[in-house]
Amino acid sequence: MTSLKTYSTSRILIATGLLVSLLMSPVLFPATPIYAATFTVNSTLDRTDISPGDGVCRTATAGQCTLRAAIQEANALPGADIINLPAGVYELQLSGVNQDLDTTNDFDIRAPVTIMGAGASATYIDGGVPGIGAQPNARGIDRLLEIHPNTGNVTIRDLTLREGYTSGDGAVILHQQNGCVTHRRAFLHRCAALPGHGPPARG
Repeated sequence: MTSLKTYSTSRILIATGLLVSLLMSPVLFPATPIYAATFTVNSTLDRTDISPGDGVCRTATAGQCTLRAAIQEANALPGADIINLPAGVYELQLSGVNQDLDTTNDFDIRAPVTIMGAGASATYIDGGVPGIGAQPNARGIDRLLEIHPNTGNVTIRDLTLREGYTSGDGAVILHQQNGCVTHRRAFLHRCAALPGHGPPARG
């Protein structure tokens, strides 16, 4: 009787171990991005976030969430965030060229994110109006997006990127990391770098 009980108990333990192994198997449950937060932009203005990292997309104007503020929040939070960008034209308005601050010129991306527009003919990320003394061929204030090292995967979808400009590489997107940048139904329009420099998207 004792040996039968021991044998049955052993079979139960083995079966339990196999079940746990199967449940933890990456084949059955492949790794997927953990989406930490979703931000919905409600202003086409270019304004900074009042407190990056608090999980709330908010500028100094109460209730206002801009694209720049949403990107700042995504940069400061863990996980792969989503930014919903409704129909409209989102221009660079805070001038400065070829620098790495999150608060001016191009939109600096430092963490995994998906930016989702409302359609390529409805949502535009635009380089803005060149300042006084800008190069004759300048079509915007700066490049549009700069993806920094160790960012992770970035997806741009259902929008148009237009009129980015830089004196260096990447008039639309400067891609400086090993992660993937995925474009889905995203279009480029009238972007330029100075002669002798790289293409609109460089990575």
